[in-house]
Amino acid sequence: VSDVYHKPITNSLNNLITSGEITIDHLFDVRLLIEPHIAMEAALHAKDEDIEKLEDLITDSSSHQDDPILLKRNNLKFHLLLAKASGNPVLSLLLESVIELLAKTTLDFLDLSLERHFFQVHEGIFQVIAQRKPEEAKRLIREDILDTKKRIEEFRGK
Repeated sequence: VSDVYHKPITNSLNNLITSGEITIDHLFDVRLLIEPHIAMEAALHAKDEDIEKLEDLITDSSSHQDDPILLKRNNLKFHLLLAKASGNPVLSLLLESVIELLAKTTLDFLDLSLERHFFQVHEGIFQVIAQRKPEEAKRLIREDILDTKKRIEEFRGK
């Protein structure tokens, strides 16, 4: 899915965030609705090239464990690659918009130990995707999203 396609959605959502009509909680609610399905679909339908891209991303993160910026970027990219691996371009388009907005609203949320933690979680998710275990992928991605939401709330003092 090209950047051109998700930009109108992102721009509309961004305006709603700026006006206060959409919150980070709303974005996480959307993630909880679509990402477990995305993970299941990726486990069922990922092509060899999708698995290779995910593996390359995991390898890149593994060799840059002291770079929180790269780890965060790869963390976000991991979710987008899963969406593409699901085979449903509409899910990719929606998730790209949500992830882009979350990235903008959490720019100040950067901690090396947390990024390493998220990397380890993603390694596990990757393994079950590669092993074609959709229910396990669904469970792990849901746990990942809830954990991330909790950590952001703690960081923001909510």
